[in-house]
Amino acid sequence: MIRGWDDAVKGLSTGYVWLNSNKQSVGLDLKSDAGREVLLRLVADADVFVENFAPGVMRRLGLDFEAMLQVNPQLIFCSLSGYGQTGPYAEAKAFDLLIQGSPG
Repeated sequence: MIRGWDDAVKGLSTGYVWLNSNKQSVGLDLKSDAGREVLLRLVADADVFVENFAPGVMRRLGLDFEAMLQVNPQLIFCSLSGYGQTGPYAEAKAFDLLIQGSPG
């Protein structure tokens, strides 16, 4: 939505540029050995790692908290999920509109 506000900054939205200044991104295939290797190299120098896959995905990929600590013992590891890591809805699909429409 914010990307479509305007195109004042070299074709990009002013809001998008303001919120994302100095950020960089990279796309990795974490199912590939090469993708996991790149991620672990990045984690070695990171302060914080944030992921929002469904519960258990990072463990299945071999990239869970314990694996990351082997690479960087000082790393802060944050796992986000729509309905929590455990409990009756942990495995439920969670998208913004679904969560907003959920009771209590």
